[in-house]
Amino acid sequence: MPLRVASVFAIEALLQLGAGNRPAALDALDRAMLLRGSSAYLWGPGWNRPAIALLAAFALAEGRYEVAMRQFITGLRLAPPSPDVPNWPWPVRLRVLDGFVLEIDAAEDSSASRKPPHRLLDLLKVLAGLGGQRVPVHALCDRVWPEADGDAALRSLETGLSRLRKLLGSDRAVQSRAGKVSLNPAWVHLDLAAFERHWRQCTESNNFGEAWIVEAESALTLYRRPLLSGEPVSPWLLAERARWHRRWRELVNRLAEQHRQRGNLPAVFRLQVLLADDGSEWTSTPP
Repeated sequence: MPLRVASVFAIEALLQLGAGNRPAALDALDRAMLLRGSSAYLWGPGWNRPAIALLAAFALAEGRYEVAMRQFITGLRLAPPSPDVPNWPWPVRLRVLDGFVLEIDAAEDSSASRKPPHRLLDLLKVLAGLGGQRVPVHALCDRVWPEADGDAALRSLETGLSRLRKLLGSDRAVQSRAGKVSLNPAWVHLDLAAFERHWRQCTESNNFGEAWIVEAESALTLYRRPLLSGEPVSPWLLAERARWHRRWRELVNRLAEQHRQRGNLPAVFRLQVLLADDGSEWTSTPP
């Protein structure tokens, strides 16, 4: 009986969350977890993975029940409801807006622990640098194997994707469908994808309330350095770097204006310093 009641409170938490009442949702979640006790069971009939993932993401964002929620996520193989859920236990974290940093926390294949060859890392950098989602195979071939003809490049790409899945620890890490290649957002957290989500929310919204400011500040937190800073420059990288930097500058200026209208002069000064420190690295040309 307690577990059935716990499931009811979990449903209440989800409903309150959908209504935007986070305090009530947290209260209902607390009641559900209290009744759950040490049991690994919480979700009764009618629950689906997206609903469980949404509630788990809420709990993690609030810093609550991290151990239990991580067990739910890994045990049920839940996909995150968005690319930037705080504290979500992605098996792989990839940063391309802070140099190039690859963190692999869990692997289903022991080969993921070996030092990868440079060409394999080049493939990952290009895939991530082009956004990580629905990247055309010809774009990958042209940038990673520019010296190879069409068929040879496609064979090299097929081999490279197979090795990349092993590197990232799962066959699910990289998806290839209809001539497009994607990093699986349920397995790989890509900072560029998270930045794009925040940037798009800010760009498409005409409501410049506090939620907009939080969204914009979250985007700027992710954008630490230019795209693939420190990597050898090439035409495709310069083009992508300039594109994302232009979006970054536009967002900084819009955010500064919102802070100025609110009289938040320290925030305006902080953003002006960001723009003043903007260096030539963003627009450097290949040798």
